[in-house]
Amino acid sequence: MAEIHRIEPNTAALFYSIDAEPKFAVTLCRDSTLFDAVRGTIFPVDGDLSQEQHDEITGHVRELRASGGVDFEDGWLALRVGMADVVAFLMEKVKDARADAQYEDQERFKELKAREAWQIKYLALRDALAAALGDKGPEIAALIAA
Repeated sequence: MAEIHRIEPNTAALFYSIDAEPKFAVTLCRDSTLFDAVRGTIFPVDGDLSQEQHDEITGHVRELRASGGVDFEDGWLALRVGMADVVAFLMEKVKDARADAQYEDQERFKELKAREAWQIKYLALRDALAAALGDKGPEIAALIAA
């Protein structure tokens, strides 16, 4: 059975996507743990932060509190507060992921159909060549291979 995660005592969710990770992920947090949640998404390695890294995280936290989202070079962060906002954003992201998966499936299907069409053409050309060469086909193949 699936594990159930409750949002309480957390009051918010930090959604994020970084190019190294596919699609998106989520971390539950509250106002007092927002800095740590942002740090964990951008710098997942434990250890001390440089002043530059600390300032970067502080800037992202400030922007998240002000606008609810941060876009940067290789990803994005989105802060959603309250159960209704968290669920609505999550459903939007799931819908987007489902649409992306469906598009990828359609592209694979088109590619498969194109390969099948080329294979049919190849077989038809091979058969036409074999019919045109007749009995001399093996001799000509041996000459070409030599």
